[in-house]
Amino acid sequence: MQATAETRRALFDWASVTYEQTQDPWFWIQFTPEHTEGARVVRFIQSHCTHSDGDLLGEPFLLEPWQVWVISLMFEVDPRTGLRRWREFVLVIPRGNGKSALVSALGFYLLCKDGEGAPEIYSSAWGEDQARAVLEPAKLMWDASPRLQRLCRKYTK
Repeated sequence: MQATAETRRALFDWASVTYEQTQDPWFWIQFTPEHTEGARVVRFIQSHCTHSDGDLLGEPFLLEPWQVWVISLMFEVDPRTGLRRWREFVLVIPRGNGKSALVSALGFYLLCKDGEGAPEIYSSAWGEDQARAVLEPAKLMWDASPRLQRLCRKYTK
């Protein structure tokens, strides 16, 4: 896929982007792929998943504009084959930006609604504490969401 000169110029000008600009959903549209299943994933997350901690505990998981954009990139589809463009996706963002909750919500989508015959969701971590940082939000999200509870069961040891 060829990037236009305008898109290339915008990508190289990230240093001048302000936080306020990134909060406008229209800012991200210019970088969103044309063929993506991201909208379906976003609808699932915002209708089935809930916040798992803090002041928003139990409230619907409404995604930030940058999260919607990342999901659009993650679920980009090759129009020639109909297959996803990416088999692996690395997301690097600073601490405290909701990575664990986002990964938990994506895991529920992939487990329940992605259309795989027998989905297996893996999460890796450097240690037990880091692994728990993703597993605990997923457990809390499931506990707080009757819609998720209807889609899948929680097994414990």
